[in-house]
Amino acid sequence: MNSMTGYGDATVRTSEFAVHIRISSVNRKHFDVRLTMARDLAFLEPDVRSRLAAEVQRGHLTLAADLKLAPDASSATPVLNMPLARAYLREIERLRSGCNLAGHVEITDIINLPDVIGVTAREFSEDDLRAPAMEALTAALAEYQAMRAQEGETLRTDLAMRRELVATHLEAIRELAPSQPDAYRERLRQRLHDLVDGLAIDADRVAKEVAIYAERCDITEEIIRLGSHLDQLAALLDATEPVGRKLDFLMQEVNREINTIGSKSVHREINQRVIDMKTELDRMREQAQNIE
Repeated sequence: MNSMTGYGDATVRTSEFAVHIRISSVNRKHFDVRLTMARDLAFLEPDVRSRLAAEVQRGHLTLAADLKLAPDASSATPVLNMPLARAYLREIERLRSGCNLAGHVEITDIINLPDVIGVTAREFSEDDLRAPAMEALTAALAEYQAMRAQEGETLRTDLAMRRELVATHLEAIRELAPSQPDAYRERLRQRLHDLVDGLAIDADRVAKEVAIYAERCDITEEIIRLGSHLDQLAALLDATEPVGRKLDFLMQEVNREINTIGSKSVHREINQRVIDMKTELDRMREQAQNIE
């Protein structure tokens, strides 16, 4: 089980440059990624997107890839324009012979002429950059995944503990459920007593009302379904594949059964346990929003 939030970064250095990759993510129902790539690394974007999509199922992921020259590497490269230098030399020789001039031409005379020596910005080939960049991506992903797994385990432990609390409340409700008609009978008698102010109460009518209530407000099915949902939840918490979407759905079903039990109950202790279950469920649903 992994969290949808995580962070990882890594730097791979060569003698000429360093590639630094940072990865972070936050919660989101679906997977989307935002890349910020250095211009020289932009050719790797399809490979990076494919790699991320293979390892992350949900969440908003941000990746930044930077390229920096090594401290002792030059950012520019001198370039000799040999055809131009030869053309200069031919013209100088033609001038000297045509004007009958003495002397000879030094190399510095040629180098100092315009555009004989130029400067180009340092560029690296795709072959130079691919292996170091993908190595940095692999290392950053490893740190990122380790953080997600660690936080995911914390979430799993918390959810398992709260699931046990809900299961404990459900078991108590299962034992209390048969006494619901008695609780309703006492509640009905008290209300009738208050209304008739000491007059005789029709016991048969009370018995019929209690029988109707017992049939209408039986929570056996809800208890069975809620128990099944809690068993499914325990199985999901032990799963190795992403279960976030399944958890979202299952939490809705658990909430529906708890609400139905609460709406049918007139038993004070059952009602209190319903409130306690809903409190735990709200915390579980909040935590489940962080799970991939």
